[in-house]
Amino acid sequence: MFNLRRLVVSAALLLGVSMLLFSSTAAAAKGPKITHKVYFDIQHGDESLGRIVMGLYGKTTPKTTENFRALATGEKGFGYEGSTFHRVIKNFMIQGGDFTKDTNGSQFFITTVVTSWLDGKHVVFGEVLEGYDIVEKIENIEKGPGDKPKQTVKIIKSGELPVPEEGIHVEL
Repeated sequence: MFNLRRLVVSAALLLGVSMLLFSSTAAAAKGPKITHKVYFDIQHGDESLGRIVMGLYGKTTPKTTENFRALATGEKGFGYEGSTFHRVIKNFMIQGGDFTKDTNGSQFFITTVVTSWLDGKHVVFGEVLEGYDIVEKIENIEKGPGDKPKQTVKIIKSGELPVPEEGIHVEL
């Protein structure tokens, strides 16, 4: 009887550990966890285009996420609000940031296609959750030399939105 009890307890323990491992593996397989959400309200010339909402992968890329979040909120006295999308390449990306002269420390891309050739060269720290239609509008605007928009595409307002404490898991 004693051995049977030990066997049942061991089996239950093994089952519990297996379920725990399976659930954490399943969660990891879903993709990165969104820990922060930020937004950009976009204007093209005098026309309001709407809002782009981005989810940031704070567990996967903590430093980059925190830097981008702080620039989106402007909490350090400077940030993306008032900056422009200064380069737009159809079927590739829209590029923004770089709000100070002679620096690229705050630049970012929002890619519009899969960009596997950039793997290992740039950090993927988030994704567009809402407003992808706005990204597509920017991608299709008229451009001049150097892929610069002919009319200014500006972030007129930016900030942070709430995320549930447990975060949001995304599937890649």
